Amino acid sequence: MIRVALLLTISLFDSLAYAGPVVFVAPFRTDTEDSLLAAVSVTERVTVALAEEFEVITIDKVPDFEDYDARVYLESCPPNEYAGCLYVLASRVDAQFSVGGLVKQVGSNAKEIDWIVVDGTTTEVALALRVDVTGDEEEIFYGGVARTLDWVVSGGVDMGDMRGPTL
Repeated sequence: MIRVALLLTISLFDSLAYAGPVVFVAPFRTDTEDSLLAAVSVTERVTVALAEEFEVITIDKVPDFEDYDARVYLESCPPNEYAGCLYVLASRVDAQFSVGGLVKQVGSNAKEIDWIVVDGTTTEVALALRVDVTGDEEEIFYGGVARTLDWVVSGGVDMGDMRGPTL
């Protein structure tokens, strides 16, 4: 009897491990063929880093649209509508946040990464950053992605305009 109760307790704690928000991680885009492998690598490593803290859903889990799949939808998304496309895909899997971005390989050992977080509850871009990463800084970057998203989720980001008062 004690063993059954212990197993049920362990099972309950396992299900509570992902009690936080669900995060949709989109494939990072690139605008050059030279950067395709870098974009795939960034997508994979961001996914792994976030999966340590959040329940992560990737594009292969998003239900197909009537005539095309989620990957085709995202690839055909205009650059100026990217955040909206992330929101649409995240909403199809009930994710509260989505993460995606653009990767550009800069030389043999550096990447320029633009990444955004879209809040699915408000449909707004919660965070948008450009980060230059060299090979020896990559581990720091991927750990920082998870910590930054945790900060966004916990309400640490003010959605106001950081530029200050405008004329």
